[in-house]
Amino acid sequence: MLRGSAEGWLAPTQLCDRTAKPMHAGRYYDMEKKAHVSGKGPGFRAYAWLPFGWDGDRDLDLVVGTDRGGIHLRVNEGSPEKPRHAVELVEIQDTDGRRLEVPGG
Repeated sequence: MLRGSAEGWLAPTQLCDRTAKPMHAGRYYDMEKKAHVSGKGPGFRAYAWLPFGWDGDRDLDLVVGTDRGGIHLRVNEGSPEKPRHAVELVEIQDTDGRRLEVPGG
């Protein structure tokens, strides 16, 4: 993750979940292996991540878009200085309880 400051860009930080396991901010679908794989490869980008202060506790949570159009949340259970995100994806719903999604995936 890249963050800026008044002095410019800070050194990149690896996103980790609450177990300190590194998270991949992008995953690709390998058509030959029929599986999601890390890094660059054949196929299409499967997930998009947006750091966003979702729960108002002054740290950045992650809003996650999936290749099927779903919109999910990974809450930062750490701090702004040492983010640790939830392992689970929480599906985001509208006020009527319907799953939020981007039409067409």
